[in-house]
Amino acid sequence: MATEAEREKARASVELLARRVARVPSELARATLPPSTELPDLRGATRWVVSGIGASEGPARLLVSQLLSQGLSARFLPVTSFLSKEPPTGDVLVVFSQRLSPNGRIPLGAEHRRRFRHVLLVTSLDPETDARAAELLEAGVRLLRHGPVDEDGLFLRVLGPALAARMSLYIACETARLRGAPEPAWAARLPELPNAVEQAWTRAGRLDPSWLFGPTAIVASGDDVDLAPALRTKLLEALGVGEPVIWDHCGLVHGPLQSFLESPRLLLVLESHAEPHGAFLRERLCRVLHPDLHRVHVLEATLPHPLGLFEHAAAMDTLVVEALRARPRDLGNWPGKGQDAPIYALDGTEPALSANPG
Repeated sequence: MATEAEREKARASVELLARRVARVPSELARATLPPSTELPDLRGATRWVVSGIGASEGPARLLVSQLLSQGLSARFLPVTSFLSKEPPTGDVLVVFSQRLSPNGRIPLGAEHRRRFRHVLLVTSLDPETDARAAELLEAGVRLLRHGPVDEDGLFLRVLGPALAARMSLYIACETARLRGAPEPAWAARLPELPNAVEQAWTRAGRLDPSWLFGPTAIVASGDDVDLAPALRTKLLEALGVGEPVIWDHCGLVHGPLQSFLESPRLLLVLESHAEPHGAFLRERLCRVLHPDLHRVHVLEATLPHPLGLFEHAAAMDTLVVEALRARPRDLGNWPGKGQDAPIYALDGTEPALSANPG
């Protein structure tokens, strides 16, 4: 049984999260992007490997999706790929790690860097104050920095991942420019992001928190299926519930539907105004669900893909905060804190976990 002091600490952590969520639009609006000279000459770079762990996985996958749309060879690889006997090689290695966690450093080891012509690190660290970042910079790694300077204290991060995702879009745009390719069609609408995020909070709607603490699935279509892990991470880290699954609308009927049709399930459906088939697919899905057992909650986006991801993330942030206000958890004292070093720091350099490992 939690004491009143423990309950108050949990409530305070939730309100800190809420304040950080409220800062996302303004942080996006004032985000300073590096000059194009920060990037190497990527005109001949066709083979990309991108990695990120924890909350950094979402921005990494976003970059891969945009490189693929330009006809480049791009793969998202987990950090464990760099432990194999045949680690990846290519033209460009991009690593996302907000605070350069121990396992996030694995792909940046000297033995891996030399397998690529160019190595980029997307991070919030400043080489003038962080020795690890300075060492990588000295070794020839290009640093692409985003805010905020500090987002420690809570297991779930919301500011850094949003700004890292914005950096993914910057890299995609600059890569197209350097290669002489057309600018992505969505680039002209980038200035709309801050306002769209604010509007997404309102459109998120109300949801009985008990649904979020039960079995949950994220249902998406098209490219959103590959980017949905960024949303799943929010539920995992904030609510501490069993891992939410991600289903494609059409794939759902091939096994998943039969697994939950007779039991309660929340389905968070990602939709975009730019893709009218979303409402059609949802209507078809609702025909086979049981209204007493299943709840469908739509997360809407008004901007085209991939910008809609920021709206989906904002809506998810809102739902998470409201759920935590109903059932507060101490987000600064997560289970396993200080006990997960054997897998959090494979090199054994950090005996205790002090911050989110993203």
